[in-house]
Amino acid sequence: MPDLRSIRTFPQLVSYREAELDWPLREYGYDDLTFEYQPADLGLKDEDSVKVKAIHQLRPLQAPVGVTPILKCWMELN
Repeated sequence: MPDLRSIRTFPQLVSYREAELDWPLREYGYDDLTFEYQPADLGLKDEDSVKVKAIHQLRPLQAPVGVTPILKCWMELN
């Protein structure tokens, strides 16, 4: 399993959360797991927003007891 700092894709994030945190995420679809944002929604400047491919946030899920949600916002850059 990759180190948390080496995760670069959403599928890697899902695999990490399943393996390391025991979250059953594969039973959900991508749209079920995320919200999509536009760069303007987050106040990014136009010159910065052209570098952004997509911005997603994980939806709140029922986490196992004692597990703090991490990596809530996922931004893909060109």
